[in-house]
Order: sequence, then C-alpha cells, then structure tokens
Amino acid sequence: MAMTTYGTSVFAQQKTLIGSQPEMMPAQIHKGTPIIKSAESNKHTRATSRWYSPAYAVGQMDGTNLFDSDHSNYNYLWQDSTLLGNFGGTHSAIWVKSLYQVIDPRAYIFNDPASFGGEMQITKTSQFSVDSIFSQFAYFRNPNNASVVDTLIVTVSKGNSSPSDLLFWKESQPFVNNYSADTIDMADASFDFATNTLAKSIGSIAYTIKIPMDQAFANDTLQGGWNYVLLGIPGLQNLPANSLPVVTMNFKSGSSWVANVDSASTSGNGKNYMLFASSRENAPAGFRYATRGDYNVSGMMKNDTTGWDDMYIPSYYFNSPAYEFHWFEWKLSCPTCLGVGVNDVTIFNDIKAYPNPATDQLSVVLNLKEDAKNVTLEVTNTLGQVVKTVELGNVRANQTTGQVISISDLSKGMYIYTINANNQKISNKLMVN
Repeated sequence: MAMTTYGTSVFAQQKTLIGSQPEMMPAQIHKGTPIIKSAESNKHTRATSRWYSPAYAVGQMDGTNLFDSDHSNYNYLWQDSTLLGNFGGTHSAIWVKSLYQVIDPRAYIFNDPASFGGEMQITKTSQFSVDSIFSQFAYFRNPNNASVVDTLIVTVSKGNSSPSDLLFWKESQPFVNNYSADTIDMADASFDFATNTLAKSIGSIAYTIKIPMDQAFANDTLQGGWNYVLLGIPGLQNLPANSLPVVTMNFKSGSSWVANVDSASTSGNGKNYMLFASSRENAPAGFRYATRGDYNVSGMMKNDTTGWDDMYIPSYYFNSPAYEFHWFEWKLSCPTCLGVGVNDVTIFNDIKAYPNPATDQLSVVLNLKEDAKNVTLEVTNTLGQVVKTVELGNVRANQTTGQVISISDLSKGMYIYTINANNQKISNKLMVN
C-alpha cells in the first residue's frame, strides 16, 4: 500500500521508547464494564454499517477480554503538566494532555470470519463513511466547583486521503522482535499546541466539537459509573478507499489553579478532572505486537515529549502499561460492501476442517456449487504470513471431496486456513496443539 511520507528524517533519530508510566484507578469506577457496541451482530449478505472497536477485535483474535481488570489502564487527561494527580498515593504532575486513535477497517482483526462472519467488510477498494464515534471515560467534579464548566474537545478527520492528516514512516525498534521484518509502518498525527487539537497545518479538519462538562454531564453515566459521548460525524462521507480516519480528544479545565501545587480531587481545593481508559494486550517485553498492513493505533501527547516535538507518541512506544487502544468505537457505513466471508453468489456449498484443534493431521472436506480447477488451501499465522500452501486439485460440482493434510510442521498456536476456488475464498480459524 502506497503511503505518503512526511518528515521521516526529522524524527528518525529523536523518537524514544517510553518506559513505565503511572496509572490511576479510583474506586468509583468499576473495571470490566464498558459498552461494547462492536459486539452487536449485523450478519447480512450485504451489510451496510457496523461498529468497530480495535480493543474488542484484538481480544477476539487472541481469546482475551481486553476490557477486564487484567488488561485495562486508567489515567488522567489534562491540558498541561502543571496540575498534580494522585498516582497510587503519590502526587506528581499529570503527564497526558491529548489522545489520538487511527482506525483501519481493512485490517484482518476486523475481518476474521470466525469472529465477524457476515458483518460488513471494508476492503482496500471500498469507499466508506464515518457515521458516529462513541467513547467512554470517567469525569469527576468537586462539589466546591459547582459553577465551573469544563470542556471536552473532540476532533475527527479523514486521515490518509488528500490532503493527509497523518504522518507515515518506517521504524525499527526493539518492539518488533516478534515480527519477521526489521521495520514496520506507523501512522501518526500532529498536535496543535495553540488550539489543543489535531494540527491543521498538515490537512483538513472535518469536524471539531467542544462539549460543555457541567454537573448534568457528570450525572449522565452508563453502567459502572462511566460517562460517555456518542457523536454523529458530519463531513466524513464517501471517503476514498484506503482512508484511515483519526480522532483526537482533549480536556480543558474551566478552573484556575496554582501551578504545581493544586491537585485533581473531588475534595478541598481540588479541581474537576477526567480519566480516560485504554486496553492492553499481552505482548513480549511489554510492547505491543506489530502486524504488516494493520494501521490501527492509539497514542498520546505527553507534556514532556521526549523528542517527539508536536507528534503524538504511538502506543507501540509504550510499555508497562502499554496503552494499546483507547476505548473509542467507530460506526462506519459502506452500502456497497459485502459481509465478512460472504459473496453475492458463493461457490461454496460446505467446508469442513477437523479436528480443530488439531495436532498432526487435518482433514479438509469441501463441496462446491460449480466445477473448480486448481483449488488450494493456504494456512496463515496471526501476522498474516502464509506458512503452508496445499494443492487440493480439481473439484467437481456438488461432489464431496476430502483430503488429509499434515500439519506436524506447524508450531502450536492459532492460524487461519483459507480455501481458494474460482477466485473466491472462504476462511476460518485453526488451532494447532
């Protein structure tokens, strides 16, 4: 996929990995109780809309609930680093001033037939629209600040289109030691310090909204005490194929405070504050996995940018906790898109692969609606790499055909097997024990 590159040489020697960062979790908010809209089923032959949640999709791929207490992070979001936060009983400067997330609906994590079969599939050739964005977080008010109105600022832009709102570069870092290449592509955004939003200098801002946060806003909660926003997004309709929309979120206090003295607190002279939530997947050495062609990424702007200047720091650069994906969910629509694993006229009558999980051998049985020549089976790993290809030969219509395949050369783990027949494909998960 062709990507426009900006300023690679400027940042290549400056960016640094970010070590362990403090997180904060108040007792009022209950872990593991988010609203997962992407779990809603929309299984039709031609599925016209769908909710996308990166954290939910990654969890589906590896069988982990990234919203449970073992995989969740909570931290302050504040407009600068001069207010103190309570990090496990120790007061220190709040270090996150802005969040961003890029959504890549083409990635395999959203198009795994076993998890999302029949739901809308946006491909590399699909035009699509951003209809809505949902986000949940925790907003706390001090009763002594009854008249204070804070502001939540959300910016949404069309991402990788012309002009671009994202920066792209290839990077080599220790977090790719689980990857077969020495570089990975990253998508990033740039921050405007004057407006506390996505920088306008590198592209067009499609939508910005400033949401007043008062006591009524604080009282409007979901289960577990979560506050939320559900925003209809004008201006992001019929995006070009391969677009990568981006959202940023910022908090602006309506209070005045004494720099490096006052704290975020619901008592005394404390200031109203907001906590954002992120998930964390299991990854080697604390850094997240990298998958070729998958540009889904969340990140943060630190007050101490550690050499990143006005660029957000992607989650690939954080460890312990890794801040994998912020809890944004996107409703996308595509009237011309098919469902995952669905064709308008499918050639497949029936496909079976057993046992599953398998150890040494896999029996593949298929029945097709029409004759097919040179039918093949491909096995890919979770990085999208083809690890085995088997020729199944010619298959006659409406006749059940079977073949036993050796998989003793495959390591234990999860794979995807794909049957290719007459330019049509059908895929499913395969576990090897």
